[in-house]
Amino acid sequence: MISSWLGNPLTGFRSLYRKSGQARWAMTSQILTSGTNFATSVIIIRSLGLDEFGRFSLGFLLLMIVRSFLDGAVLNPIASIAPKLWSTSQPAYRGFALVKVLAFALATSAILTLTAKPLGNLIGSPWLSQLAIALAASSFTANLADFFRRYQFIEGRPAHAFAIDAVRYSVQLLAILLLAYPLHAHFDAVAALYAMALSSGLAAVVGIAVFGRITWRAPLNRIMWPRHWNFVKWMIPGVAMEAVQNAVPQFLGNALLGEAALGLIRAAQQISNILNLPVYALQQILPSMAASRLRSAGYRSMAHFLRNIGYAMGVASLALGATVILASKEIAQLMGITDASRFGTLLGLFMLLNFVFALRFPSTIFVNTVEDPRANFLSSALGATIAVVLGWLLIGRLGEVVVPVIYIILVIATWAFLVTWKRVKHEKYDEEFSVKIESWKS
Repeated sequence: MISSWLGNPLTGFRSLYRKSGQARWAMTSQILTSGTNFATSVIIIRSLGLDEFGRFSLGFLLLMIVRSFLDGAVLNPIASIAPKLWSTSQPAYRGFALVKVLAFALATSAILTLTAKPLGNLIGSPWLSQLAIALAASSFTANLADFFRRYQFIEGRPAHAFAIDAVRYSVQLLAILLLAYPLHAHFDAVAALYAMALSSGLAAVVGIAVFGRITWRAPLNRIMWPRHWNFVKWMIPGVAMEAVQNAVPQFLGNALLGEAALGLIRAAQQISNILNLPVYALQQILPSMAASRLRSAGYRSMAHFLRNIGYAMGVASLALGATVILASKEIAQLMGITDASRFGTLLGLFMLLNFVFALRFPSTIFVNTVEDPRANFLSSALGATIAVVLGWLLIGRLGEVVVPVIYIILVIATWAFLVTWKRVKHEKYDEEFSVKIESWKS
């Protein structure tokens, strides 16, 4: 019975990786990304301790918040719309997308600079203003690098995307190693952020070189702005809610428990992120693959494809999680963490989070693919409410272990919401998409 239940998902997953060069390149790229970020964390913890790693982690968390807004405002609309356009429109659409990401990168860097001091005072970290310029520089170059590498996946050039990542993360690791050893006197959270800014900037230069021909067509721009706005008007509020649900538990952990506690939480989360590599890799390519399947094979085929991927990734997450929990003491020793028991508990909970996240993520891709981002906004609002209420009530009383528990609860709740939304809208989507597909072709 179990084998029959898993047969279709696992067959679909094997087929995806056998037939899709994008999937293999995305997985390789994600291994490089997560491996380098893990190595960066280990070097900082062993060289500077959990307190300084906690300060770096707070800055990194702010960069991840900006990255989530990049997804919602720029990358997700592009990943859904670009594969549906004819090839003759692609150069003009590249110009449209490039202008959009440059405006986004400038605006978010300015916001980080202006808000670092008041935010630091609000969360009990007045030192955050010392990171402001380094955060702005790292955010600007990271947004450009992420845009260029994602666009290569969208246009079916995954080797170019990997080249961008290879430059970015090899330079980052080299810079961090130089700071940790020959330049140790200058090594702190600010220096680490500048190292990331340098590596992302060089990666963006490679991205520009492989981006492709750009033109500017006002008629296409007039068509694209409303279509993007249909995404953005729902996705930006949704991303804001998602940023709240992701950041508030860790901000509260930092404010109520201190930088060392945040450092311990982030260390366990880094390990879970490495084990979640297949999911993160698929997040990079599934939006454009789902959009292409919707256009070529129809709504039902796309929905079936995403559902099978979710089942397969859930099974993989369970197997990987069980393996790493058994090695938690050895992992703590490798990272230079003395309290292996607290670390092991956090790690086990983050493994469970990986499992429920793997089951949920195809549902978020589904609603984006059918260009109905209201569902993600409403689910994110639900998750943000859970994060704020439970974080405020529990973290100060029960400690850092509550942080992954809150994440598990909100992922399950938002997944249930998205599944219900899909079932209610199923017949409506099925009826409408034959007409929509023809309009996209024109």
